Amino acid sequence: ATEIRNAVTANCHAAGYTGDTYCTGCNSKLQDGEEIAIDANNHDGATETRDAVTANCHAAGYTGDTYCTGCNSKIQDGEEIAIDANNHDGATEIRNAVTANCHAAGYTGDTYCLGCDSKIQDGEEIAIDANNHDGATEIRDAVTANCHAAGYTGDTYCTGCNSKLQDGDSEESTYTTEGYKYWVLRCDDCNAVLDEKTETFDVIPHNHIYTTKDIAPTCEKEGTRIFTCTLCGHEETETLAKLQHEDKNNDGKCDNGCGQMMTGGNHCKYCGKIHDGLFGWLVGFFHSILAIFKR
Repeated sequence: ATEIRNAVTANCHAAGYTGDTYCTGCNSKLQDGEEIAIDANNHDGATETRDAVTANCHAAGYTGDTYCTGCNSKIQDGEEIAIDANNHDGATEIRNAVTANCHAAGYTGDTYCLGCDSKIQDGEEIAIDANNHDGATEIRDAVTANCHAAGYTGDTYCTGCNSKLQDGDSEESTYTTEGYKYWVLRCDDCNAVLDEKTETFDVIPHNHIYTTKDIAPTCEKEGTRIFTCTLCGHEETETLAKLQHEDKNNDGKCDNGCGQMMTGGNHCKYCGKIHDGLFGWLVGFFHSILAIFKR
C-alpha cells in the first residue's frame, strides 16, 4: 500500500500541499506532492467582531461585522439592533423640583434622560420645612413709647405660615425730665394750710405729643409759638419773626394795624409807588400838596 505524507491544507492566508506518496512496504517516497493555492474561503484561526454599536434610548445599534484574524478579511456583515428604550445613554437632569417651605410641601423632582427626553424616575414629596420661611414678614404688636408707658418694637411674623420669627425689644424715648407733685392739707372749716410737701419723680422717657399755641407777631415785636406736650406738660418755644410794614390797598396806612403811615420809603398813598429816603419824603409831601389843591 501507499500513503500520503506531509500534506498541508491550504487556508485563507497560506498555500497548501497535496503531500508526498510513500510505499508502506519499503517506506520509500514514490512521488512528490504539489503546492495548493491559498484558499480564500478557508478561514483558519480565530474571528473577531468589529464596528459593533450598542443600541440605546435614542439610536439603533449594530451587531458588528465578523472578521478573520488570519487574513483580516470580513467574513460576515452584522445586523441593525432596534432602539432600546430602556438603555438611557448620556446625562440626566432633574425637572419640576419644588423646595419645601414653612407652609407647603416640596418635591424632589423627576429624573429625565437628556438623550431621549423621557422620564426615567418619579420624584418624591418633601415634608414641610418649618424653618424655611417663604415670603414676606410683618411687625405685630408694636407700641409707641410715651411719657407714661414704655414702648415695644413689635414681634416679627412670617406671613406664609403665621408663626413668630423674632421677639421685639423694649423701646424708650431718649428724653427725660423731672416731674413733681405738690401736696397741700387744709382745714375743712377755715381752709388754713395744715401741711404741704413737694414730691419729685422721674418722668418715664417718652416721645412728646405736642399741641401748639401762637402769640402772633406784630410790626413792633416778635411773636411766640408754644409747643406743649399733652402727656407730660413739657413746653418748648419758637420765635416768630416781626411783621414787615405793608400797604397793599394803598390807603397810606400799614395793613397790619400798627398805625404806621406809609409815606417815604414805602408805598405812596397817592401814586402807589415806592419812594426811598429823602427823595421819597419830598415826593410824598409834594403829592399831599397836590391832593389838597385837587380838592
